[in-house]
Amino acid sequence: MIYLNDKIFEVKKFHGGELTALFTGLLPHNKIRWLWDDTNGAAEFFVIQSLMKSMKNKGKTADLEMPYFPFARNDGMDDLVELTENGAEVYRVDTLGTLTDSIDALGFKGVSVVEPHSAVAPRSLNNCTVTEITPTLVENCLGDLEGRGISRERVVFVFPDAGAEKRYSKKAFYAGKPWIGAVKRRDLKTGELEGYNFFNAVKGLSEYDVAIIVDDICGRGGTFLPLAEAMRKEGFKEVYLVVAHCENNIHNGQILSGELIDKVYTTDSILTVPHTNIVIGHKYRLRKDTAKKLLVVVDMQNDFVRDVLGTDEAQAIIPKVKEKIEVAQQAGYKIIFTRDTHDENYLNTQEGRNLPVPHCIKGTRGWQIIDEFAEYTADALILDKPNFGSVELAKHIIADDYDEIEFCGLCTDICVVSNAIILKAHLPETPIVIDPAACAGVSTASHQAAILTMNMCQIKTIGDTGEKG
Repeated sequence: MIYLNDKIFEVKKFHGGELTALFTGLLPHNKIRWLWDDTNGAAEFFVIQSLMKSMKNKGKTADLEMPYFPFARNDGMDDLVELTENGAEVYRVDTLGTLTDSIDALGFKGVSVVEPHSAVAPRSLNNCTVTEITPTLVENCLGDLEGRGISRERVVFVFPDAGAEKRYSKKAFYAGKPWIGAVKRRDLKTGELEGYNFFNAVKGLSEYDVAIIVDDICGRGGTFLPLAEAMRKEGFKEVYLVVAHCENNIHNGQILSGELIDKVYTTDSILTVPHTNIVIGHKYRLRKDTAKKLLVVVDMQNDFVRDVLGTDEAQAIIPKVKEKIEVAQQAGYKIIFTRDTHDENYLNTQEGRNLPVPHCIKGTRGWQIIDEFAEYTADALILDKPNFGSVELAKHIIADDYDEIEFCGLCTDICVVSNAIILKAHLPETPIVIDPAACAGVSTASHQAAILTMNMCQIKTIGDTGEKG
């Protein structure tokens, strides 16, 4: 995601995937914040290059803020990685060096990064400053502990490897505080991890109740789980993890089960998927604006996506709908999910006689919203509707005073159009919008017909750059 002067910089795509962007309100000196995205990051940097070219042409300057610096794990300069069986040399592509060179070439007045994984990155950039965020996160964790009556005197910091110990132990924040370093102990024959040896245990591990593991980044958490298990075996009652950056990949591991690590304290520099066991101690993602907006995600259920009534078109919109949900969450907008809901008597209803395919039967897997959206539905409102259009949905929305309402989901030509027009009848002065790329119909023709019908009823289309054909 890109922010220009603390506002989301809108990037759109033509139908062929090419990027385009419009901007207004340039200042003599501007601030660009680039939040790395593992899906669109490289494309977004191309947009930043294009934006800087436009600024230079207009005599404007800018600073670049990068809460997370990507490619820091590739800090070798064309390192020889291995030799193949036939003697061929295999080298690592220098993605980090390419990025730092490209950033320097853009001529930013200043570049700021937050605790990069590699020290090579800031040293390779002109006019670069490094910001530390882990002290803030640690203070958040300590504050929560104190709120529960646990003294700081019972806490020890744990640096999980030599890199973390070197990075943090000599920092002013940790001066005079108890900390220990961890060294992995492996079986010399098998290489299997046997446990950890600890050093610099200031008063002995038995003097402490709480361990706070501190590092710069967490992926799935494979490094931290065995360390947390070792700390538990040493008698620590609570173990916390503090990391400057946390990948969404953490949801694919076991850290968030809470069995070994009680909570993770981090930032939203690259994390976009929330969890009850993750505490965001510092936010870099900004609200889009102060408008009160609503996103309605219609019937993204298993039976409509992959099961009895599923289609390739329905599956194709999952990434776009997911993107809309994430943007809405980041901006603080309300989100409502609907579920088409029937019972065992479905075939005896008018809909069942016209569409004799039992689907979305309450309590079945087909009735559930697809797994890809499970994290989003945890804190969102879900409304079950027995018909195409929902009177209850309209009543619920009318009760709030929204500045804009957006629909996405399935099916464009049945439930999306029904609910959008019902709502337009109740709220003629409220802008209601739809993005065709985040909807799918029974067929391409009926999808397009429904979009045209909604347009004729002054339900506006968004996300269309105007390219035809």
